Parts: sequence; structure tokens; C-alpha cells
Amino acid sequence: MPPDDTRITRLENLRRQLERLRRRLDESQESFEGLTDKIKSLNEDFAIASLGENRYAVRQQIKAAEKQRAYVETEIDRLEREKVKTEKEIRPLERSVNSKKLHDALLSLGYDEQQRIYQPAINKKPFGAFWIPGPHEHGKAWLVNRFLKKRYKDSYEDIYYPEGNIRRIEFPCATFADLTSAVLWDIVASKLKKPATHTGQQLADLLFEMSQRGPVVLIFRQVEAAEAQLVRDEVIENFWRLLAARAGDGDWEGETGLLMFMTFEEDADVGGWDLPFADPADSHVDRALPIPLPSLQPFTRDDLDKWIDATQADLYKYDLISRREEHIADILSASEGGIPMRAIKRICEICDCGWDGEWIR
Repeated sequence: MPPDDTRITRLENLRRQLERLRRRLDESQESFEGLTDKIKSLNEDFAIASLGENRYAVRQQIKAAEKQRAYVETEIDRLEREKVKTEKEIRPLERSVNSKKLHDALLSLGYDEQQRIYQPAINKKPFGAFWIPGPHEHGKAWLVNRFLKKRYKDSYEDIYYPEGNIRRIEFPCATFADLTSAVLWDIVASKLKKPATHTGQQLADLLFEMSQRGPVVLIFRQVEAAEAQLVRDEVIENFWRLLAARAGDGDWEGETGLLMFMTFEEDADVGGWDLPFADPADSHVDRALPIPLPSLQPFTRDDLDKWIDATQADLYKYDLISRREEHIADILSASEGGIPMRAIKRICEICDCGWDGEWIR
């Protein structure tokens, strides 16, 4: 998929091309109709011409007009084919551009409580770990992408489409037979294409150096699948604390960052979990500990109402305001009371933009 600017430029060029084709098509059709009228008039003249030489002259004019009309008809056929081809090319591109606008608008829907804690933390220094709890389909992966998009506008495409991008490393906890820091560092070494003989400290140094050139994002999914003690001792103490110690002296200006997100199914059985968390209200928050975000909640009527007001200028073509109450009721009903991922999917359907699973990777 080409970058957004390329898609928009391509779409604008195709729209201009389509407008030119339509003008030429209108002109050709007018010419065709004019020639048809001329031929009809000449045939009438031919019918009443008395002298042979007059009839011959009229016949020659008819032949010339018919030849010209045949050429115009061929040109109309060609222009029609080009028009259809251009329209076909425009449709998916237009849908893609419109979907991108909708995607950007949806990034401002809900999650206010989480944003209030996350934003001040990274405004001071874009380095830290964040604990994101919430039930299934409440948008933990979506929220991570939202955080990244808002902080890293210029380099977001690299994060959003991470194939081959070593700056985003994922740790699917549910797949680990044994969660140890050694396993985590092995994953980092593999992603960085470094020998497994590299120590954790060496890999921490490499990640830190990378984070000074561009954002490095570490994502632990389904943390509830691991044992609490292993999460505490291996992930927080032996993995993240090593990174945090190295990152403490970083120059966090511009498009830099070292962020770790830990997503957690809130309804999982976590009896007895006792993890160390940082206090987000502390002005000198300990960044060697994860900062807990509030549990993700369903979108409310007020969330949807405020979102429609805030995004109407960007999404004017969907005219959400005139049928506001109808749309809000529809979204809440389709999403079983505002379950975030279902609500977002329904909004996409209402706006005829389609649901893109890439958005929640």
C-alpha cells in the first residue's frame, strides 16, 4: 500500500483526469449530435435537389459528414472505455483515502482516562512501561496504536506496518512454554539479527541506541497467560529494569522513544497477583516500573456524542450530525452497549469504509 501522501496525490490526479475525460466526452457527444443533424439536413437537400451536379455535391457532403461522424463515434467509444477504467481505478483509492481519514478520526474516540495518564508521562520523557488491562474486544491493541500515532505522527507508518521493522517487537506470552528474561532477550536478538551469544546488557544497549534514532516499541500480549512471579521477576526486574537503567540518561528529543506495553485480559483469573507498579501521580515516577492505566471500559453515549461533534469537519461527507441520535443508538445496539471494537466496526459500516483488521495489530 503506498504512503498516504502518494495515495492522495494519485487520487487527485485521477480525479482531474476523469474530469478532462468527461469534458471531452461531452464535447464529442455534442459533435456527434451536430453531425447527425447535419447529415439529416443534407439528406433532405439531396432528396429535393433537381440537377445531377447538385445531387453529386450534396452526396459528397453527406459522405464527408458520415466519415467524420464515424470518427467521432470511435472517439466516444475510446473515451467511454478510458472513463470506465479511470473510475474503476479511483474507487478503491478513494475508499482507501476515506478509510484513512476515518481511521485518524476514530483515534480520538473514547479512552480519555487512559490518555490522561499516558500523555503527561511521555510528554516529559517518551520512555516507560504501561500496563493496559481490559476485557476482550475492549481495544487494547487499538489503544497502543492510538498512543503511537498521536506521539509519532511522522514515523507512524513504520510502526503501523511493522513487517521487517525491528523497532516494534512483540512478545506473545500465551505461546511461551517458559517465560524467562533469557527467552525475551533471545527474541530481541532474533529481531535485531544478532547472535544469540549477545548478553542482555549488550542487547539493552543496542535497543537504547536505536531508541535515540527512532521509537522502539515492545509489546507483551496476553500477560495473564504467564505466572505472576515470572512477570514480576523476569519481565519487570530482569528485562525492563535493565532497559530502563540504560535509558535513564537518554536524550529524548524529537522522534525518539523506548516504550513497553503490557496488555492484560482483565477477566482472567489473577488471584494472588502482586506486581510492583509506579505511581503515575508521582512527579518523579519510577520508570523502571510499569505505569498502570485504568481498565478499558465500553464507549458511552457521551463518548460518541463528543466524538461526532469533534470530527464532523473531517467526516462531513458522512453527515453524522443530522442523524446523530439514530447513529448513536445504532452503534450502541450493534456493539452490545459500546464494546469498543464492535462500536468502531459499526462506525466503519455506517461510513461505508469497511473494517480494516490491520488497524488493531
